[in-house]
Amino acid sequence: MNRNNPFFNTDKIVGQILDKKSPDCLKRKELELELVQLIHKYQKQGLWISFISIDVKDGIDARVTLCQDRAENLGV
Repeated sequence: MNRNNPFFNTDKIVGQILDKKSPDCLKRKELELELVQLIHKYQKQGLWISFISIDVKDGIDARVTLCQDRAENLGV
């Protein structure tokens, strides 16, 4: 490719523009997608996750329920 071409490496440029111009709701959705992909990755490896709760009202407080026994979850 010719570096003098204005369309050289457009994907990188578009990505940089979107990173700077992305509204908060789009960034939140991207983070949600990354979280879902991470959860699916661990589920494919055999980790059983029954419930996930994320509270972002006052900082970030994430809770993951790995099994139904509450006492066992607290020990994890």
